[in-house]
Amino acid sequence: KIATGNKGGEEKQRPAETGIAVEKQKTARAAATEETQKQTTAEETEEKHVLADKGSYGILADIYDNMGAAMTIQSKLIRTYKVPVVIIQKGEDYLVEIIGYAKREDALALIPKLERDGFYESLVIRITHAIRQ
Repeated sequence: KIATGNKGGEEKQRPAETGIAVEKQKTARAAATEETQKQTTAEETEEKHVLADKGSYGILADIYDNMGAAMTIQSKLIRTYKVPVVIIQKGEDYLVEIIGYAKREDALALIPKLERDGFYESLVIRITHAIRQ
């Protein structure tokens, strides 16, 4: 019962909240909190897993028409040179790119080594968008 403030001191009874309504409120609050946490986690993940920033440099090592061949070369490049390598699909082609160079000169320094290992058509590229893992 709650006091209504009426002169006669009348009291009205507030309709009792049902357990269902309370549970719905709790569920809605929990869902909102979870969504906020997901957004925060997603933002943190994006920041932590950027492999190459827009404007940085990379090397296009080779292009293949199937993912299996591209993955084989990716593994070889990672083992041999200890560098980050990604595969970018463009249409039906799979581009194998060594990434993560802040300066063009740093990327150019690896080209002679790649040529010695059979990657004769490797070329330095400019990263046009951030690459995330």
